[in-house]
Amino acid sequence: MSGRDRLKMARKGSVEPFATLRCDALLLAACTLPAAGLRAVLLANANWVPNPRGAPGGKAVLSYQQILFPRGIREAFDSPAPAGLGRSAVAEGLRQAEQAGWLIRLRNGTRPGTAGSAIGAATEWDVPHRHGAAAPRLVWPSGMPRAPEGKIRLHAERIRQDVATLTPNTLRVFAYMLSHGDRTAEGALAGGEEFPLSASVLQKRTKLSRAIIHKAIQELIAARKLFLCQAGVGRKAATYRLARAYQRFSKNHPGKGSGEERGD
Repeated sequence: MSGRDRLKMARKGSVEPFATLRCDALLLAACTLPAAGLRAVLLANANWVPNPRGAPGGKAVLSYQQILFPRGIREAFDSPAPAGLGRSAVAEGLRQAEQAGWLIRLRNGTRPGTAGSAIGAATEWDVPHRHGAAAPRLVWPSGMPRAPEGKIRLHAERIRQDVATLTPNTLRVFAYMLSHGDRTAEGALAGGEEFPLSASVLQKRTKLSRAIIHKAIQELIAARKLFLCQAGVGRKAATYRLARAYQRFSKNHPGKGSGEERGD
């Protein structure tokens, strides 16, 4: 989508089908936020719409229900909420995301049947890292390597699909893998398609156990979002490759193309 197209959409207040996420912000969210908080931040980025007529800022409408069931009401009827996630976990995740400045509350949601709201309304949020205004300064934890440079751009529906289909801990591992390396101005991986990454580094950064990390990697490989290029031997880290849809920016809807192009 060209800059002219995005400007037209901003003037009309239309939904932006693509989300641009800073690598350093996504990496820090994957390392510091609980699973529910990361889900909320990713979905808010997917839902975020710039204000019309070029006005600064924007908003994302995001409900508890969508954080638990990104695919909508049918998913809520067909399957239970992911293990470890409930309304209390979502509330705590949103609290931490708001406290750290990932999200800014614009308007509180209302329950159906309350005064002035017969059908209820979801909470509205701004995502400051999407437009730079009032974006909080990222506090980089001691011991972590330098912050990655660049941005990753994904189809909004792809983000919702990943949140809906990946288990919460696997989503954290995947977010780390997406953002831990530099990206070019076009959003492509700057260091090449293949990258080394050890379970010990993931354990140290995400505070997840090795068993959970190994299970997450197997889930990503089974979903064809990640490919093992070379197994780790001794102290040598394993080498991986992301599916093409996550290597560089693509306008393709996640439902189109081959399995690897879709990342599913």
